[in-house]
Amino acid sequence: MKQSPYRAYYSINSDKNNEEIDEELKIITQITHSHPTAIVASLVHNRFLTELIKTNKDLDFASLLDYLIKYSSDIEKEILSEKDDKISILLTSLLEDYNSG
Repeated sequence: MKQSPYRAYYSINSDKNNEEIDEELKIITQITHSHPTAIVASLVHNRFLTELIKTNKDLDFASLLDYLIKYSSDIEKEILSEKDDKISILLTSLLEDYNSG
């Protein structure tokens, strides 16, 4: 999870666009994490922290979860082949719990 500060720094203080930052972080994460699910979880975690840093006090948690579900699903299509251990499924369950409570 050491990529989190890099993600936040580049997102806020860099001329790089999100796609360039994402590609660099995917490479770093694939070097530092061996399991595909861990790679996806790390990238989603980094994006989550970045969005928290960028937001103000009026955070819409449900919208953020919905965004992370789409983001993780896109990464999973690239990295994961099996249907188990998908971060998007866990986030969808969390969003359903959040909306029902």
